[in-house]
Amino acid sequence: MYQCWSPPIGAPNPEQLIVEVNVYLAPNGGLARAPQLSAASRAAAAANPYMRAAAESALRAVNICAPYRNLPANQYGQWNEVRIIFDPTKMAGR
Repeated sequence: MYQCWSPPIGAPNPEQLIVEVNVYLAPNGGLARAPQLSAASRAAAAANPYMRAAAESALRAVNICAPYRNLPANQYGQWNEVRIIFDPTKMAGR
């Protein structure tokens, strides 16, 4: 999903713009429902415009990259609900 994510460029303190997104997948790798921010990311986005921009772009990335391929069908119970952490400090060299 990182390849679909564009965090805010030039935002101060990028280490504080870590976004957690709960993703709900269907058996075919598509989205079973809309991705949701974790409670902590939702609260941070409400208080910080840079975090809000990072959160909105993370949610867009989940939608843009779907459907997700090559997920083992026999392990659906392990990947049907996942929390993805988007961290702009880990983006170097992507």
